[in-house]
Amino acid sequence: MLLALESANLFIVPLDDRREWYRYHHLFADVLRGRLLSEQPEQIPLLHQRASGWYERHEMAGDAVRHALAALDFDGAVRLMELALPAIRRNRQDAMLFAWLKALPDDAVRRSPALSVFHGFMHMASGDLDAVEPRLRDAERALAEVPDGSAPPWADTEELRTLPATIAVYRASLAQARGDVAGTVEHAQHALDIAGPNDHLSRGSAAGFLGLAAWSKGDVSTAPQTFTQAVASLHASGNLIDELSSTVVLADMWVVAGQPGKARTLYRNALERAEAEGESVARATAELHVGISEIDREAWDLVSARRHLETAAQFIERGLMTESRYRWFLATGLLALAEGDPVAAINFLEQAEPLYRRGFFPDVRPIAAVKARVWIAQGKLEPAAEWALERGLSIEDDVTYLSEFDHLTLVRLFIAQHRALPETGAVEQATRLLDRLLDAAQASGRAGSVLEIRMLQALAHGARGLNSPAEGQAAGVRRGAPSSSPEPLSERELQVLRHLDSEMSGPQIAKALFISYNTLRTHTKHIFTKLDVADRRAAVRRARERGLM
Repeated sequence: MLLALESANLFIVPLDDRREWYRYHHLFADVLRGRLLSEQPEQIPLLHQRASGWYERHEMAGDAVRHALAALDFDGAVRLMELALPAIRRNRQDAMLFAWLKALPDDAVRRSPALSVFHGFMHMASGDLDAVEPRLRDAERALAEVPDGSAPPWADTEELRTLPATIAVYRASLAQARGDVAGTVEHAQHALDIAGPNDHLSRGSAAGFLGLAAWSKGDVSTAPQTFTQAVASLHASGNLIDELSSTVVLADMWVVAGQPGKARTLYRNALERAEAEGESVARATAELHVGISEIDREAWDLVSARRHLETAAQFIERGLMTESRYRWFLATGLLALAEGDPVAAINFLEQAEPLYRRGFFPDVRPIAAVKARVWIAQGKLEPAAEWALERGLSIEDDVTYLSEFDHLTLVRLFIAQHRALPETGAVEQATRLLDRLLDAAQASGRAGSVLEIRMLQALAHGARGLNSPAEGQAAGVRRGAPSSSPEPLSERELQVLRHLDSEMSGPQIAKALFISYNTLRTHTKHIFTKLDVADRRAAVRRARERGLM
């Protein structure tokens, strides 16, 4: 009949070459709707319910829910949503789930423990942390009201059976968002305790938060190992998008541990898998491109960093990135700074700030502090000082990994203030803080942190006109005045210098640092000039004399 109607040009339009799907010509559809509304409006809910049932039988959850909502059949819509939850979580169709939840009356959400939990997750994703816990309690209350031995009145799904563990996982996320590391561990461990052996998603999520808690404490020995187990569980659960996206966090941990090469290998392997999977994991693909761009920027390969960000931008425009969307703006801002455009950098960082969601990632690199670093680089010390004041930062603070980025930014501010006004004594405060930060970083094995602290120590002592911490302490006693000020080595030059103190050849060092051999030669030339030496062995010896190694 449809083919006959199409041949007669009777207001239907084929939607595919197989002639399986048709739609009315939009003008004819408008006429039919208008006539139905004027002559039989009472039939509209019934027609929507029939459409919902048809779509459900053909396993088209999205359209089935849409028509159930249009029919105001909220109980039916809730049941359909509960049935759809496993696939929605596996494919991270968060936007569709949130739209459904917003379309339901609040009492309909509260009657469903599964939807209550994911309503809490929606609040988490929006940054409204105070609204999360009441939804989790709604879910627990609804579950507790089912009499013993009775069948629950909700759709019998895996999501319902594993809901207690899911609630514990979201409480771990909430604790992390509030900087409560002990609470994060407690709830994540509880989730692991009650999750069944085959509940790989809950077990992977719980292990992930245990890894994040270890990372928050700066324990880069435990964090990547635990998080690697989490990624393996996500793989077993079939949640490929979450598995691939987790690579970004795991790579961050390896960078902090001082193993950027391992991070790059993880990225390369994950991106190969993501590209092989195609559109179904596009969201994870975007996140991986952003992560690789950061590795490239650190290696000073700005062209490649820009290329990866531009690739990821195509996904940003399609709205595929959610909780990690902030990171594209953060990475783009940092790249703009590296390219010499601090104004653009601040612009991107200000766009990143409201997008950051604390429940998903520890705040180990606060965007406000990144902005302060840009101001310091620009010589705008007043707004940077206001940032430090607002954060309540002091050299007397306890040093923790979660505050390390703030404190290292404060050190940069002190050094810059000393250069502007040497009589303030700011650099002496920076030196004392750096000593405590170095002890903490070394004790935790954070080689990446140690590298930055060493570089800042060199800058601080250079600003004071001293050659090394030991020389500096002695100089004041011996001469009562600082010595001449050598030009400090950059962070990158310090990295090169440490590799020069090895048996590696020049090409091997270049490969290890992900730079070209010509770039390595340029760095080496600058090092020789600054250390006033003529060869590699003398450079290493002079660096040791100055306390740089």
